[in-house]
Formats: sequence, structure tokens, C-alpha cells
Amino acid sequence: MSQWRLPRLQWRHLALAMYLLSLILPAVHSEEHNWLREEYSHTINSGFIASILGLPAMLFGYFAWLANPLFLAAYRTRSDRRRLIYAVLALLAGLSLQWQRVSLYDEDGQFTVTGYTYGYYLWLLSFVWLGVCGARRAGAK
Repeated sequence: MSQWRLPRLQWRHLALAMYLLSLILPAVHSEEHNWLREEYSHTINSGFIASILGLPAMLFGYFAWLANPLFLAAYRTRSDRRRLIYAVLALLAGLSLQWQRVSLYDEDGQFTVTGYTYGYYLWLLSFVWLGVCGARRAGAK
């Protein structure tokens, strides 16, 4: 009979916990304008919905979604230097939303991101924490 052993907790696991928590927290304030009915609506989307909507948004030139696979690459790699590089790239990809105004147009109207809330900032903080973990361990060697 084999015994199940829990993995030893590491500081990088805290980054994964922050990342997963950011998926269930409110992350994006948005405004929708429906041209057909002349209606405005304000919504707050969770991080999970934002990550789902981020994949097709790459077709329109918004590449912040690439921070997700970069985070997973940083989390899974064994090399501390690579972890630092992937985490910095993920942070830059995530911050690229600050340099662009996100507006998507469809047949019903316009979807515009008007602001970000604590789920988005926790998402960014998970990249920073993973980068710090990689830098600390790379500097110790």
C-alpha cells in the first residue's frame, strides 16, 4: 500500500493561491452600450469571466491574456531565472491593459472597460510575488 504524501509548501504556492483567488473576485468594471435599444448598462465581471473574454480579445490586439500561460510557465519551471523572466513577462502583459483602452464592438453595440478592481490587482500581485520568489532564489545561488 502506497502512502500519500503532501507536497512541501513553498513560497511560490502562495502566488498560485493569489492567482486562483483573483479568478473568483470582481476584477473588471465595464459599460455596455446597446445601439439597437439605446441602453447603457454597467457590470462588474469576475476574473474568470475576464479571462474567458480575454482570449477572443487577442484577435483585436489586446494581449494581456497571454499573462495567464506565462504565469503557469513561471509557476511550473524549476529554473529560478526562468521563473523570474516568465513572471516579469506576465506582469508586463498584465499591465498592458493600463496602456490601452479596451473597447470591443459587436452587432449589438460597444463593450468598454471603465476600470479595474481588487481581483485584477491581486492577479498582478501574483505575478509580482512569483517574480520575487524567483529573484530571491536566483540571487541566493
